[in-house]
Amino acid sequence: MEGIATPKPDINVINDRLKAAKEHAEGGGK
Repeated sequence: MEGIATPKPDINVINDRLKAAKEHAEGGGK
């Protein structure tokens, strides 16, 4: 159960971080 409930939130956190990092890089890069 723990193994199945761990990847879901993990992917969400990584996706959120990636999106925020991409937006920050694009906004700060230009």
